[in-house]
Amino acid sequence: MAPTFLRSFFVLLIVALLLPYRLLPQQRGATSSNPVGAYPDTSQGLQELLEEIVNAAAANDSVRETELIHGFLLPKNSTWFTDEYGPGFGASLAAAYRRVEPDLEQVVKTMYDGNAERRWLTATVRRYVDPNTERAPDKFLNCMEHIVPLYRATFKDGSVYYSQKPGENSKEVAGDPSGYFIYDQRGFRFIPTTVLQKLPKQRQCELSWT
Repeated sequence: MAPTFLRSFFVLLIVALLLPYRLLPQQRGATSSNPVGAYPDTSQGLQELLEEIVNAAAANDSVRETELIHGFLLPKNSTWFTDEYGPGFGASLAAAYRRVEPDLEQVVKTMYDGNAERRWLTATVRRYVDPNTERAPDKFLNCMEHIVPLYRATFKDGSVYYSQKPGENSKEVAGDPSGYFIYDQRGFRFIPTTVLQKLPKQRQCELSWT
């Protein structure tokens, strides 16, 4: 009887000790699972995501850095462009985005690797929903059928820094990639400015929706 009682006692003790850990919520970034939904659609959410990326780069955690940057790509089934800019403009923008998509991850990674190397680890994020706000991308917002936030992030001063190596004078190696972050399918995505610049002028956009 005594050995059986002791075994039962120790089993119950182990379960009691482990139970609180099972009930605790999983910490962000604790695993290499898909980060979608881990960061809310807020300036602070994007800031935390960007700073996790450059800190992963600074720590030589290329797996985590690559995973998070990959999340910036629009999902293949995304309808964000047509949802926000209509079937006409939206389809053209989506096609332009898919053309630059193959190089997008490497461009962003190179920039953030450069920031990490220079110890630029703190991001500043601006959230734009009002076209009349100072420095707001008014054309990109006014062209939307229903305005959704556009985010702009900077690690240094909003500048782009170029390689000083021979033959690489035009290669961007640090600073901030030119573009805006949007929130689509529970995750932040990056849209290069060159894609959004294909929109017509503000007046034409406004007339298009009337």
